[in-house]
Amino acid sequence: MTSFAWAGPPFVTDDPETPEWHGWEINIPFTSERTKDKWAVQMPLFDINYGFRRNVQLKVEFPLLYVHPVGDGHQFGQGDTLVGVKWRFLEEEARWPQLAFYPQVVLPTGDSKRGLGDGKPSYLIPLVGQKSWNKWTVYGNLGYTVQTAKGSRNF
Repeated sequence: MTSFAWAGPPFVTDDPETPEWHGWEINIPFTSERTKDKWAVQMPLFDINYGFRRNVQLKVEFPLLYVHPVGDGHQFGQGDTLVGVKWRFLEEEARWPQLAFYPQVVLPTGDSKRGLGDGKPSYLIPLVGQKSWNKWTVYGNLGYTVQTAKGSRNF
């Protein structure tokens, strides 16, 4: 038996950690998203982070997308590019969580006519945090996304 959980907008959680000063963090995940209208796979997604300062991270993220709309052909190519800066402004202490401000912009570099991008920029404005107790760590994000593409909504 299979059950489904229904939720609101896409929820993404990050952490306030940044790479060491002049250090690199490179993630290459594979993601898949299926909706009633299409199946989209990021294969791979290149997520590259650089420790610009002790508590500042520069980020660039760009996917190669495979998109298969229901009842239509498929498309493959570069998707939209995300750039951002994470600034960790509060270090974790016994009573305080670690907090970072992490503004990001999604640049319309994918071909929106082929379903490989939105065709307009969007803006992510999150506050990310974490708090640890012994072996346990809790992460939380609070933010807002402004989307400018036709038919999209802010959340």
